[in-house]
Amino acid sequence: MKLLASDPSQWFGGLEDLRTACDDCESAFITMAIIAAVVILFAALGVGGLIGLLLGAFKSADKTSVERATVANIREDEAFRIWRNSTDNFSVNAKFVGIHGTTVSLLQKDGVLLELPVAKLSQADVTYLATQPIRTLTGHEGPVHSIAFSPDGKTIASGGKDETIAIWDSQTGDEIKTLTGHAGTVYSVAFSPDGKTIASAGDDKIIKLWDSQTGEENKTLNGHEGTVYSVAFSSDGKTIASAGDDKTVRLWDSQAGEENKTLTGHKGAVYSVAFSPDNKTIASGSRDGTVKLWDSQSGAEIRTLTGHAGIVRSVTFRPDGKTIASVSFDKTVRLWDSQTGEENKTLTGLEGTVYSVAFSPDNKTIASGSFDKTVRLWDSQTGEENKTLTAHQRDVHSIAFSPDGKTIAIAGNDKTIKLWDVSALTTS
Repeated sequence: MKLLASDPSQWFGGLEDLRTACDDCESAFITMAIIAAVVILFAALGVGGLIGLLLGAFKSADKTSVERATVANIREDEAFRIWRNSTDNFSVNAKFVGIHGTTVSLLQKDGVLLELPVAKLSQADVTYLATQPIRTLTGHEGPVHSIAFSPDGKTIASGGKDETIAIWDSQTGDEIKTLTGHAGTVYSVAFSPDGKTIASAGDDKIIKLWDSQTGEENKTLNGHEGTVYSVAFSSDGKTIASAGDDKTVRLWDSQAGEENKTLTGHKGAVYSVAFSPDNKTIASGSRDGTVKLWDSQSGAEIRTLTGHAGIVRSVTFRPDGKTIASVSFDKTVRLWDSQTGEENKTLTGLEGTVYSVAFSPDNKTIASGSFDKTVRLWDSQTGEENKTLTAHQRDVHSIAFSPDGKTIAIAGNDKTIKLWDVSALTTS
């Protein structure tokens, strides 16, 4: 494709031009309707007058058809938009596909990819891009249930209904490899603290340990009597905790693959498990509507946190260890004092089941993902909602912050993983 200007800043006029084009189309339709009415009302003027009116209508229709052809080609579900320059003599019907460093990528319908400097875009375009994911990872053939960043932030692991674990380059969005071996939906993935091992668990009642570099399966851990919904490594990497449909939390030696303890007490399936940063405490969330805290060494139950009015789907510790966040089918996010078990805050306003929760590495932000297709960002101190992001076309299943806190990954029922620039979300 030939570019008609040497300065990219002259190529695009932003979304205002698209809205203007759409307004013009609407005006043209109104004009045609008026003309048709005039034709009917003044038919008595005779053939000459009627022909004159029809010619005027045809001219208007001809002009409108060109404008409509441009706008009508845009399907909202494909996210194609008209990008124009300020003089309106050049336009690109293209789809935003990502930002790579300081370059924005636009994909045309003919398959031609335009790579443009972000700094050269109009302010309207920059504002628009701040509301878009910087990358969309596609490859899973079913809903994506879990995502995790490697400790160095360079890699993302994801597990889904297609029974696979996909490994992605977080910078390019390219799929590096696909791990197969599970005989059912993969509900949870986690990296070991040194990044060398990936743990996965799912519908087939087992936990698998994989070499993150080669993709080879190292071990299979058997013991659960039902679906395993969650796996987590201790911060020293020595212990793996798992939670499942059999109402138990199990602790495993990560090197030997042997089960060390089985924690019982929940009255329903356990959907989520997390270690405190100091490894002393394990939190678990259950179908019974409670969050339980356990001593990781003895396996003894420390206390039960009650307050949710529905299934607890996810739990996590704040990086400083002082707060536990839990989310539930009752459409709330609850914050608890990890030492006393007291409920500090209840975050409300969500319109669907809340399925996932994560803290930013700097402790300041909570992200919650919901079945209402949104991710909400909250101030972890005040509990105020800072941002609502319509992240996916369907339910949001999993959220993860990159280790440096600059990127948030969101996985959903629409088979995709989307990466967002956190600074753009928190300042826009």
